[in-house]
Amino acid sequence: MKKLLLNILVIALLFFISDYFVFYLYKYKYNLSNGQSYIENLTKEIATDNADNKYMERVKYVFRKPINEENGGKSIVLTGCSNIYGWGLNEKENISGQLSNYISNPIYNISYPGWGLNNILYLVKSRRFFEFVKKEPDIIIYSWGDFHVQRGIITLSPIEMNEFFYKLNNGKIERKTPPFFISRFAILALLREKYVNYMLNNNEQYAKRQTELNKAEFIEFKHILQAKYPNAKFVILLMYDRPFYEKEYFNNFAKELENNDYKIINIPKDIGINIDDDKYRQKDGHPNAKYWEDVMPELARKIVEF
Repeated sequence: MKKLLLNILVIALLFFISDYFVFYLYKYKYNLSNGQSYIENLTKEIATDNADNKYMERVKYVFRKPINEENGGKSIVLTGCSNIYGWGLNEKENISGQLSNYISNPIYNISYPGWGLNNILYLVKSRRFFEFVKKEPDIIIYSWGDFHVQRGIITLSPIEMNEFFYKLNNGKIERKTPPFFISRFAILALLREKYVNYMLNNNEQYAKRQTELNKAEFIEFKHILQAKYPNAKFVILLMYDRPFYEKEYFNNFAKELENNDYKIINIPKDIGINIDDDKYRQKDGHPNAKYWEDVMPELARKIVEF
């Protein structure tokens, strides 16, 4: 009996040591020197109003500052992940800074590293979006990539501070709470990430089902915002040229969103600039300042034409 208990204790100790190591590998990978502590990661609340409020109180201070907010006219709202936030770039180098060289409208950059469409949808459903956007939008842009399908299932756990997941239930969007142990332990989160990536790449039905969820999130996102901003226009920005976008179910996904009055700008095809070109990438793969500098003249023209 003592030997059994000792073996259990050793296994538990090895698990926690491994988990602690993986957690800090995540922090190193994403350069998060100020990430939450391991103890906070184990004990924080999940998917409750209190947890959501704590998370948003932290996040709102790291959104990019509005540009031209004092100017007249309707605003341009940019939403998405680290690509739109401008990971590794300063305020003048990222998409919103570069766009301000071409237009004088107020510009809001409501994006955050690691986010997917589910996070932005949470902002809208919780009405927090309207706390950040002070000027009525003319155009609302979301930068979407195939990896956002994955982010609708898992976060960059365990470094993400809260989780805003949704599911389809009889065609309706509902909030979903991830399993506690998978969400709170880095090593289990890593295994889950590997499983999800494998399924998305090798099981077309699984990938199609998750893409359908993203489509429903886009429709819900627009439905809520148009109730407040009936004249706003909605744009999806595609930055990558990948085999995923040739899939039949993605083409159906895109067509249905266009039928719901979304305008899709495919930067590689419509502007002729590919982020996978090394001269446009930082070492970690994020777009560099030259990417936005070269994309912006044509992108700004398209935005103005809307």
